[in-house]
Amino acid sequence: MLDRAAIAARIPHAGEMCLVERVVDWDERGIRCVAVSHRDADNPLREAGGLPVWAAIEYAAQAAAVHGALINPRAAPRAGVLAALRNVGTNCGWLGPIGADLSLG
Repeated sequence: MLDRAAIAARIPHAGEMCLVERVVDWDERGIRCVAVSHRDADNPLREAGGLPVWAAIEYAAQAAAVHGALINPRAAPRAGVLAALRNVGTNCGWLGPIGADLSLG
C-alpha cells in the first residue's frame, strides 16, 4: 500500500493537486486507489457550486499515472496529457455530496 506522500513522489501533481490518498493494491494489469479529497472544501478543482462530477476524470488520470509509475519506475515524475475521452457519462452532477471514499480502479 502506498500513502499520499509516496504517490506524490511518483506523479507530477504536488500539494493539494495530488488528489489520490492511497494505493490499496496494484499489479501489472490494474490498480485500486482511494481518494477522500472530494469532500475537502479546499479541493483545487472545486467550483462555486461544489466539486463537479467531471473532476472524477482527473482522479482517474492520477490513478493511471501512479499505475504507470509503479509499472515502469523513473527517476522523476513526468508530465502527461490526456488526449481523448469517449463515452463518458454520469449519474450525478457533483462529487462533494458523496460521503464515502472514492474508489478508483
